[in-house]
Amino acid sequence: MIDELQKSNAQPLFITMHDAHPSNKDYQHSFVLYHQVSLKNWIVHVVGHVHVKEETNGYYQFAGNTFIPGYANWQYNTPQFIVDQAPQFDPNVHKYDRTVPNTVWASNAAASNDFYAGANRYPRSA
Repeated sequence: MIDELQKSNAQPLFITMHDAHPSNKDYQHSFVLYHQVSLKNWIVHVVGHVHVKEETNGYYQFAGNTFIPGYANWQYNTPQFIVDQAPQFDPNVHKYDRTVPNTVWASNAAASNDFYAGANRYPRSA
């Protein structure tokens, strides 16, 4: 699955950004990159997390996990080519307020809304 994405140089359909739970000490934010791949008459979405850690000299971005929504027991470290597709974190642009609904930053709000509405979220036949 990941090999297909890398070989085709697939670009994310959209990207969202979430803040980590305040108790998380490993990172403060996560970019979530959503890709689509077609394999053997199936359309599958692959979701990769790229974590953002605030450090004294700026922000460090690193791999989280990648998974297929709705497919049990399939996840592994986000590959470097997906990490490289994440935007550079900018606190003035990539804002999220966990206390206010629908305040997640998204590169394409319409695609994000469609995905989370369920129409494109789970593997389906082509």
